[in-house]
Amino acid sequence: MFNFFISLYAILIYLAAAYGWGRLATNRLHRDNRPGWAFTAVSGLGIWIFIGGILNAAHLAYPLALDAILGLGAGFAIYFFYQSLGKNRIATFCHDLRSRMSSGSHFKETFLSQLLPVAIILFILMFLVLTQMPASAFNFHDDFHTYMPRVVRMLQMGSLGGNPFDGLGIDSLGAQAFMQSFFLKYLSISYINAFDLISCFVLCLLLLREIWLKQKIHWIFLLASLVMFVVINPMYVNISSLYSGSLMVLGTVYSFLVFSDSMRSADYKRVFAGVLFVSLFLSSLVSLKLTFVFFAATYFAVYFGLSLFLCENKSKMFLTIGLAVLVMAFLISPWVLVSLPNYLSTLHLALNGQALPITGDRGGIFLLNVATVFSLNESFWGGYYSAYSLIALLLGVAGSVLLIQIVKSHDRMQQPRLITVSAACIAAVTSYFVNLSLFDPDTAIRYSIPIVIRVASVTLLMASQAGLSPR
Repeated sequence: MFNFFISLYAILIYLAAAYGWGRLATNRLHRDNRPGWAFTAVSGLGIWIFIGGILNAAHLAYPLALDAILGLGAGFAIYFFYQSLGKNRIATFCHDLRSRMSSGSHFKETFLSQLLPVAIILFILMFLVLTQMPASAFNFHDDFHTYMPRVVRMLQMGSLGGNPFDGLGIDSLGAQAFMQSFFLKYLSISYINAFDLISCFVLCLLLLREIWLKQKIHWIFLLASLVMFVVINPMYVNISSLYSGSLMVLGTVYSFLVFSDSMRSADYKRVFAGVLFVSLFLSSLVSLKLTFVFFAATYFAVYFGLSLFLCENKSKMFLTIGLAVLVMAFLISPWVLVSLPNYLSTLHLALNGQALPITGDRGGIFLLNVATVFSLNESFWGGYYSAYSLIALLLGVAGSVLLIQIVKSHDRMQQPRLITVSAACIAAVTSYFVNLSLFDPDTAIRYSIPIVIRVASVTLLMASQAGLSPR
């Protein structure tokens, strides 16, 4: 039990510090419509990713810098907690909850919509901490040769860069290793799963709940989305980005919902805040793992393409798109600088004709991969190909239905939210088939799972936006 309490304490401190940084940003940028604490904590993780890029580019990512980030975050969290106590928000919430529970007519609804989802998420947190901390096995290829050495080297050398024998910049820009390093500072390497498999997993569930609260839809959709998120095989094979990618995908969807609301406002500060958070999550997603770039680019293009087509003030939309591109380039630039020497050496080889040529019939391979993933065979890492492909097809259908709803709808309040979900579905399906054209079926599905399954969860959660929810 000692490991359980130490692990739980470390995770709670980590999440509290992330919340402190996120609250610092949302207090400045979302004063009128402050998001829930889960989105605030995820925003804090996005801020850490940006800071981590700066520290790595400057060769300052030492344990002392991590201590400063955690310490400041914890201090911010304590300050905002006491501020909330001073405004009696916690007391008001408890009073409202007690009033609902004491009323027989509201007890069942309150239990099913408020207490049961939270109880399920807390149970999952305890179960994961009990079973995954510390880990008893790792991938002896990827983890021992690639991912673990990066974290250890950064803590000792102050940067993930500087190793010409590392594939950094190809599979990841390094954000995943930086976020894992906070736990290695205080615990052993066997506790590295605390970031991705536990913290990010639980935050995903909590963020789904906050999206549900924002949409004010029937509680059955929340329970269904939570169950879908938990039960589908994630094909976990190494400690690279899995649920951290899913978390940033959900954060991106949530931020686009907030951005859609801000675009109807004449307040340019709200619009800038919306652009900033959209750019933060998209850049964080790409920094965690480069295979997410297909989803991020497609989501950005489809969302703003549809918005530009339907909006009345096209000049404002063009300015917004340009601003978003500039902010994303700024946020991701520190991580690009970390891998810049590797990129330059690769470019030098390519210009001198020394790069390895890409051979083979890619079209034929793609068709063969598509035939494989629609078969009834079982994947190498578990789960059936056809099950994942069916989910991808359903997302394609959902995206198409939502597009039709967007065209038919004349409700200016509803269109932006429909665009948010439709663009996510289209981007998820696009990235699924792009991965099939680049990798073998097992690898393609594994790279697509953090996106496809999470977009499926949030699409199910927001099905009412297409008129499918019971009223």
